[in-house]
Amino acid sequence: MIPLENIIAHPELTKLQPPSRRGQYSAKKNRTYNNNNIITFDTETTSFIPDAGQYMSFVYIAMLCVNGHTYYCRNLYTFKQWLDLFNDETTVNVIYVHNLGFDFTFLQNVLEFDSVFARTAHKPIYARYKNWEFRCSYFLSQMSLKNVGKYYDLPHAKLADGLDYRKRRHSATPLTSTEEDYCEKDVLVLYDYIRYQLEQAGGKYKKIPYTQTGFVRRFILNKAKTEKKYHELRRLVRKTQPDLRLYQVFEKCYAGGYTHANFMAVTCGLFTKVKSYDFTSSYPAVMCRCKFPMGKFREVCTGFEKYLSDSEKYCCVGRFRLDNVRAKSDLCYISQHKIIRGTLKRGAVSNGRLFRADSLEMWLTNVDIETINMMYDCTITPIEMWYCDAGYLPKIIIESILELYGNKTTLKGIEDKKPLYLASKQMVNSVYGMCVFNPYCDEITYNAGEWGTEPATPEKLWDYYNNAKTILPYQWGVFVTAWARNKLCNIACKIGIDVLYMDTDSIKFIGDYDHLFKEDN
Repeated sequence: MIPLENIIAHPELTKLQPPSRRGQYSAKKNRTYNNNNIITFDTETTSFIPDAGQYMSFVYIAMLCVNGHTYYCRNLYTFKQWLDLFNDETTVNVIYVHNLGFDFTFLQNVLEFDSVFARTAHKPIYARYKNWEFRCSYFLSQMSLKNVGKYYDLPHAKLADGLDYRKRRHSATPLTSTEEDYCEKDVLVLYDYIRYQLEQAGGKYKKIPYTQTGFVRRFILNKAKTEKKYHELRRLVRKTQPDLRLYQVFEKCYAGGYTHANFMAVTCGLFTKVKSYDFTSSYPAVMCRCKFPMGKFREVCTGFEKYLSDSEKYCCVGRFRLDNVRAKSDLCYISQHKIIRGTLKRGAVSNGRLFRADSLEMWLTNVDIETINMMYDCTITPIEMWYCDAGYLPKIIIESILELYGNKTTLKGIEDKKPLYLASKQMVNSVYGMCVFNPYCDEITYNAGEWGTEPATPEKLWDYYNNAKTILPYQWGVFVTAWARNKLCNIACKIGIDVLYMDTDSIKFIGDYDHLFKEDN
């Protein structure tokens, strides 16, 4: 690595390339990108608690990779000098940082960022300083840097050893060649990954999304446009768009994957000959196999049983009261935090899951009710409920999922198809993510180094949701996870007391139940 001070003293030695004349303007992002440079950045830090007792952490080396050439500096002020010296007022240079949220903690002390975008505090997706755009590559890859190198079989790999993080270092601490090599590999691995993504994007940064979900969103949109189904898909989404009240009901009904251990098995100690089965691509599978809300939801005032008893024909959501709840086995399904506050009467909980209760109230889908009836004896009474006709997802969505899954399972090991295989493997599990775009969260603010939140009014968020180009309605995502939990618990109930642990799409158990999984497949 070359000291960054050398480049500052002799700017003619820089490896930065000027922007080409070809158009690089992104109207959506209102920025003109310089596609000729691949820049990655990383830091190494020391953390300790001194005698005074106040936790301290600081950077002792920062690494920069510019088009495959590596540089370093021992303090961030030198890095700021480099940014100011080579700032281009006409185009934007992108700098990728793996886990930007960590490095941002230190960068904000020396850089006055013009804008920061984050979905949660202290975890920026991108941040802009002058005409430099720092992007978080972790949001793009959803992998650790070590796994990125392995997954994409990159020329460089993150070194397993090289730094003893227990050792205190500062900006004047001499580093060994092994330690320097470790630091250098981090930015080189990231450089290889961004070069790969830039090649797949046709050499244009504006075509690289900020997050992984952007890849599959673009894939489905392009497929819909190619097959002339784009406007049909958009009409369906608009047709199924709920009002603000119903959207808030969907949000209350939403729950993620089911994760829990059999509490009786936990108390029995160690087990041998434990088997484990996974539902391959569980969420994409139920999106192809099951039925979802199609059309507008309508409120039900009488005749609730007609709609609740037929999940093939109707999808229902609402608020329900459950009385005399008793688990049928050692497996518990109802999550304590989903019970409406103040409604639980005389309940017994097993590590966050309800075992029994006299009564409680919850927001549920009709699929959740099916699952509860499998696992509990109870009486369920609707308090308020809405129903909608059920149907399979649009053909273009199912075909997209099947194409991605087919690529994932058939192209593995074929060298010239490797880019398609890698892209499909990541995208097939991201289709569900497009369904659960939820704007109902506090607005994250950043001002002069201070993070904060501003609760946005429901009306403002609703306008934002309606104006956003949502591909898949939120209620589909609510039912995706409900169906996945239902399929998982259906198998678990058949296995019974031999189930040890369940986690979203997998079951660990003892005994011979292989035939159940073969039948389901």
